[in-house]
Amino acid sequence: MRNVSWPFEDRDGNGHARGIPSESEPVRVMVWLDFERDGVCWLPARAVRWHGRHVCVAVADARLQVSYVWVDATDVQRF
Repeated sequence: MRNVSWPFEDRDGNGHARGIPSESEPVRVMVWLDFERDGVCWLPARAVRWHGRHVCVAVADARLQVSYVWVDATDVQRF
């Protein structure tokens, strides 16, 4: 997958590595992800953090090795 993932905690287990707090109520969204083998896919997700032009979404998909990915805000649409 070409999208970048970002850990939820720093190496000491303290909060988010960038200090961005999680939202109290995740937002239901569709996220555009570009997989190397499958190409572009729109997947249901939950936006849990955002900052500037980037959104951290929780995605449940067997093709991902992580549960959360940071994507550009233009790759996310609300339900």
